[in-house]
Amino acid sequence: MIKEDEQGHLIAITMEEGIAHIFLVSQSKTVMKAKIEKSIAKNNGMNNKNATSKARFFELIIKQI
Repeated sequence: MIKEDEQGHLIAITMEEGIAHIFLVSQSKTVMKAKIEKSIAKNNGMNNKNATSKARFFELIIKQI
C-alpha cells in the first residue's frame, strides 16, 4: 500500500554497447540499482551471434527492472 506522503520514483537506464546502469531516481536521491555487463559479438554479416548477444543483453536489462 502506498502512503499519500510518498513521492513517485523514476527509473533511468544508461546504456552503451554491452554495458547498462539502472538507477532509481527519487526527489531526494539517485541510487544505482544494477550494473549489467555482457560481451556483444561482432557483426560479421553472415553470422547471427551479434543479434543473439544483443537480445540476451536486453533480456538481462528487463530482468533487472
